[in-house]
Amino acid sequence: MLPVPYVAFSMPCGSENMEFVRPADPESILDSMSDEEYEKDKLLPYWAEQWPASFALFDFLAAHSVAAVPSQGLVCELGSGLGLVSAVLARNNIRCIATDISFDACRFSRHNILLHGPGARVACIDWRHLCFRPVFNCVVASDVIYEQRWVDPVLLFLRDALASGGIAYVADPCRQWWDLFKKSASAAGFAFALAWEEFVNDGKTRVEILKLWRKRG
Repeated sequence: MLPVPYVAFSMPCGSENMEFVRPADPESILDSMSDEEYEKDKLLPYWAEQWPASFALFDFLAAHSVAAVPSQGLVCELGSGLGLVSAVLARNNIRCIATDISFDACRFSRHNILLHGPGARVACIDWRHLCFRPVFNCVVASDVIYEQRWVDPVLLFLRDALASGGIAYVADPCRQWWDLFKKSASAAGFAFALAWEEFVNDGKTRVEILKLWRKRG
């Protein structure tokens, strides 16, 4: 059972639509958060809405996941939110683990993934405290660099969670910390290239998706 009332919505995927659910009133989730809960780690329930970069990452993987994502091994979605990105991977028979720090987000992720694939693997984790061995052939993430404090933890997760030869796709709506993320990625030993660019929100928001991999040597 999902933790709050929900509504259905759809996302175009090729010639078809994929069906999902989301909280009916995302603002009520924010309003229900106590000051004590917020002060603990200053984490707001952003998972209850779909954000610009996740739309672009969904479109990219819907169009290119078979070619872009390694056919063997395991994919991790970092900060899965509602689980749409993991769902499109599951739809293409790609083994994926959806992760989020919010237990309620994980419940929505599991529900939405199961609508499109039988193997919904979801883990409620804080990516600053890695609980995985470096086993992932690919990590995907969207809208995770929304504050400066997340730049280093995301890069540390990629360093420690990616298997040898692994790749990552990180999508961002070119917020103020995006250039810092690129510079920090290079300093941390990653090479990167622009894999996809998309304008969302009726053309108002430009989203970049970077492909990252460890530099040789």
